[in-house]
Amino acid sequence: MRSIFISYSEKNYSLSLSKVNSQISAHPEKELWYFIRAQLYEGKYNFAAAIKDYNKVLELSDISFKPDLLAYRAKCYSNSGMYELAISDYNEIISIDSTDAYNYAYKADAKRLMGDYTGAIQDFTKAVEIEPRESWFYYRRGWTREFLKEFGEALNDYNESISINDKYVYTYLNRGRLYESQLKKTDKAKEDYLNILSIDTTIDEQGNCRQYALFHLGRIDDAIKWLDKIIEQYPNEGNYYDAACLYSLMNNSTEALSNLKIAFTKGYRDFVHLSIDDDLDNIRNMPEFKNLVQEWRTNFDESLKKEANQKPSVTENKAETVTIPMTPKGSGIYEVSCKVNDLRLNFIFDTGASDISISQTEALFMLKNGYLNSTDIGSNQRYMDANGDIEIGTKIILRKVEFGGLVLKNVSASVVNNKTAPLLFGQSALSKYGKIIIDNQKNTITISNIK
Repeated sequence: MRSIFISYSEKNYSLSLSKVNSQISAHPEKELWYFIRAQLYEGKYNFAAAIKDYNKVLELSDISFKPDLLAYRAKCYSNSGMYELAISDYNEIISIDSTDAYNYAYKADAKRLMGDYTGAIQDFTKAVEIEPRESWFYYRRGWTREFLKEFGEALNDYNESISINDKYVYTYLNRGRLYESQLKKTDKAKEDYLNILSIDTTIDEQGNCRQYALFHLGRIDDAIKWLDKIIEQYPNEGNYYDAACLYSLMNNSTEALSNLKIAFTKGYRDFVHLSIDDDLDNIRNMPEFKNLVQEWRTNFDESLKKEANQKPSVTENKAETVTIPMTPKGSGIYEVSCKVNDLRLNFIFDTGASDISISQTEALFMLKNGYLNSTDIGSNQRYMDANGDIEIGTKIILRKVEFGGLVLKNVSASVVNNKTAPLLFGQSALSKYGKIIIDNQKNTITISNIK
């Protein structure tokens, strides 16, 4: 349902965004809505806003989802040209799970885009070692090796990629160009271009390659006709960028610049790729090209700064003080109402307790009804009760504790090995708040200087 909503949001983006914003206002602690809004922003190339929402989702979500969320954020960082941050996210993902080859490959691609070709090859090689039957890894490593003028090794990678997947047309295009421009094997190049024509026979939303093969075969009119069909059917930023590349190869600077401007208008923002794409070499030194790229690059950088400086849509509680009622239970004991993982519970307010403490009864109820997950439960531990006796308990992590409207994340707690033990609100939560004042006359707790 989430995917369908995001897909259909293209029909009416403003309405979709408005609906999600209203859900965030009504449920500011529900990570789903921030994630959907991030997806909407990302689809409109508003990467700075998407990154802010992914940050919020990372704050609210269960730690088990962290690698996936970091991958979403890393993609936005890469699309924003913030490759160091993207690489940092991929490094954190890899530290959690070092067995996924794609994380090494995506990190390698970020290194390629920032010009670290040697580092990129190392990471592509690691991806190949983990998953040697993924053709894309060889294709991308071969492309990177061309920047280092390692043409023999690049050819080997292209050959290996095609041996695994002989339907990916861009590998043929890169190998054909390598044969033609560097290895001077025109017959081999022509063979690759003809292979593209036999494979790439339909128009897709992106990744079309047939027009390039037609150009390299000298069939200029056919290349333009095919390009026109692509643009007519899918007038998106990627296809207009391809049009700019093709017209540049044809030395038609007017059409190349016109299509590049449309690509920018529709959202193309990969300025680093643009700066090293040799398809644009024929127009790269023209003042019109430099001015156009500079104008859009400046607009993009300014939009990133503006978005980064904007206040979040849902602000955190900034109150200096919060006063919370207590219920006297006799003998100097007071009870306070809290929500633990969205379950409302009454705790005894106990400044002498080291942890939040709950009984087996509450813990089993929470586990049975989805308020606790198995991943929240840690190991057994020894602790001293109020009588000085040593007891055995179980360490758990409470993902969210809400007290007087103030929310804490990932709070340490203990499950007492006693079905009738009282629920204690102790220092593992209290120490995260600010100064606490207890008014026994008014039966209130006042928290000031909130951390």
